[in-house]
Amino acid sequence: MFRTFVRTATFASALLLLATLTCPYWFPSTLRLLAPSIGLDFQSAHRNGYARLVLENPSLSRPNFSVSASRLETAAPNVWLAKKLLRRPPGHIAIGHWRLLVSTNASVDAPAGLLPLSQSLASLNNRLVRHLPPADAASGVVLWPGHTLAFDALRWADATLSVRHSLAQAALHRDIPGNRWILVARSPSETWYATAFLRDANLSHNGTVLGQPLSATAA
Repeated sequence: MFRTFVRTATFASALLLLATLTCPYWFPSTLRLLAPSIGLDFQSAHRNGYARLVLENPSLSRPNFSVSASRLETAAPNVWLAKKLLRRPPGHIAIGHWRLLVSTNASVDAPAGLLPLSQSLASLNNRLVRHLPPADAASGVVLWPGHTLAFDALRWADATLSVRHSLAQAALHRDIPGNRWILVARSPSETWYATAFLRDANLSHNGTVLGQPLSATAA
């Protein structure tokens, strides 16, 4: 009986402490103290109403990459936790103009080939599906040694990553029943489109270019 009371009191105290630390009214100040430990920095943080948290000029640094944005708006931590406990969608993330810089320290010894690519995509997708709510990002750029890739917009929703570029629009999603990845891309002017299927170490493609059918396979 006493042990049950102690466990209940401990759990209730932990919940109370967590609710206090994540309260939107002073969470921006709490975040300022915690941010350096996870490599996060930002110019300022403020609430947008009770349920939303806004970071101005946030940046996140990791050994192999750094990412920054002009603005990030997401659910306030207490709202996010409450919805996760209730198994409800935690809300939408809105990201301003962004930049991803891949460091020269990134590993160049990663296994090459379609099978490692498929396995890496599956691992990344599983993490994103579990932890990342629907998100929209404005224009951004990916930089790595000797290369630059710019995007007009990004969207993550329903386990699908959609990108918009001046030359093409594309969407990548995982077909779990078919155990494959599907990439659909088309030009804004509809002069070409392509669909690619990646299953384990096999890649197949079909589409059209200027009205002419085109298909290919690789393994």
